[in-house]
Order: sequence, then C-alpha cells, then structure tokens
Amino acid sequence: MKKIILAISILVLCSTSFGVEHIKKGDESPYDGYVFTVKEERTLRANNERRLKLEDLRAVDEDIMKLQEKRILNYKKYVDEMKPINGWQKAGYFALGFLATSASLYVSSRILND
Repeated sequence: MKKIILAISILVLCSTSFGVEHIKKGDESPYDGYVFTVKEERTLRANNERRLKLEDLRAVDEDIMKLQEKRILNYKKYVDEMKPINGWQKAGYFALGFLATSASLYVSSRILND
C-alpha cells in the first residue's frame, strides 16, 4: 500500500515538472500514460543505477560483517581455550631468561678479555 501511494505521489509531483508529460488516448503515442524527456529519463536511470549499486554494496557489506563475526567468535574460542600462565611458570621463565643472559654475558666477557 505504501508503495502504491509513493508511486502515485511521485507521478503527481513529476507531472507538474517539465520532465514528464501526460498523454491521452487521442494523442499520437503507442500507449497511454506518461512520457519522459531525455534529460528526465537520464536522471531517473542514473538514480536507479546508483540505487542498484548501493544495494550491491550493502549485500557485500553484510557478507563482510558476517565473516568478521565468525572470526571474532573463533578468536574468543581460542582465547577461552588457552590456559593461563601460573606464578611458577612465570618464575621459571624469568630464571631461564636470567640464566641465558648471564651465560651470554660471561661468554662475551671471556672472549673480549682473551
């Protein structure tokens, strides 16, 4: 119903402009209805093409959003499955790093002194 009202109101508004003319049965034309000027037809076609492009872009955007939502869910699952590092592991990694650094400093100092 809304589309019909919208179409009728567009036709009424367009018929008052110079781009659209009403044709009666007695006029020379193959059909009854409205005739658009070339300029008006170009603008209507351009608007229609722009609308179609926007619909295509909207569909692509929706596909991208669905893909991003799937990625986010997979990342959340991955993070939830990870085990947190406890205090002993942290201390062990610190000690391992300290020993590796100390060993490299000792070796480099022995090489430079000799």
